[in-house]
Amino acid sequence: MKQEIKDILRERRESAELVARKNLAYALSFPEFKKLYEEEREVMIELARALALDSSGAKALKKKHSSLLEVEEAYLKTKELTLGDLKPKYFCSKCDDTGIFNGRECDCARKLKNDYLLKQSGFSRAPRAFEESNFSIFDDPKYFTSLYEKMKDWTQKRSSKIKNIVLCGNTGTGKTFLLECMLTELIKNGRLTLYTTAFNLGQIFLKYHVAPEDKKQSVLENVLSCEVLIIDDLGSEPMLRNVTEEYLYLTLNERLTSGLSTIISTNLTPEELKDRYGERVFSRLINKNQNLLLKFENRDLRLKP
Repeated sequence: MKQEIKDILRERRESAELVARKNLAYALSFPEFKKLYEEEREVMIELARALALDSSGAKALKKKHSSLLEVEEAYLKTKELTLGDLKPKYFCSKCDDTGIFNGRECDCARKLKNDYLLKQSGFSRAPRAFEESNFSIFDDPKYFTSLYEKMKDWTQKRSSKIKNIVLCGNTGTGKTFLLECMLTELIKNGRLTLYTTAFNLGQIFLKYHVAPEDKKQSVLENVLSCEVLIIDDLGSEPMLRNVTEEYLYLTLNERLTSGLSTIISTNLTPEELKDRYGERVFSRLINKNQNLLLKFENRDLRLKP
């Protein structure tokens, strides 16, 4: 993912700079503007020197420079250009498409990463949002209203002692809908989030298992490094010998060690999770100090009239 984001930023930057260079070359092809431009550049250098030396002539040079810019602007207008067209118009004005702002990762780079992860999630539509919730369809609207509000509040916090959230309940009780709402809110708040089904995650584990040693890290990079990993329908995937249990434990353990969060939905009960994945995985999923278990007790919403 890192290289893909770097490539996008580089392409944006180079494209903006190429357009600016072409505009400047076109403007300089007119002798009248070229003369103005060269004079303005000389005055700008003199002004910079005067300001550095705190010279008394800086005020007059500043006035002369402003006057030259006005003349340049007027001339360019006759060629359907502006002074702004001679400078790169970067996609992100904060970081000039470098991806770094004030020594930290720029918001535009984080958005690109989230867009990339969302694409990796395989959505053919926009994921659901909390604003689309209809609690009247639940058997206990009050309980689910409170639950959704609690989860929305969690997505908006950068730090929480709760690292893992497990949604347990029968099929059709609204777990996937809530996961999509959380995904949307997490992305909205700039948190790098990867959404995957348990089946797709199993395929990633299998790919990791058979990959050469020098390729393994890149296979699990997004799974292990995203701020929040969402796994939908854990327990529905086929159990692959020496793969599923081992790499699910590796993933959960590495993420907990790194202080990263994982959200899981499952049709299995806690006891069934323990039987299917073993004690090690279960201990990473169900831990009162860092994990939250939420039960979805409701009739199948898809069967309601």
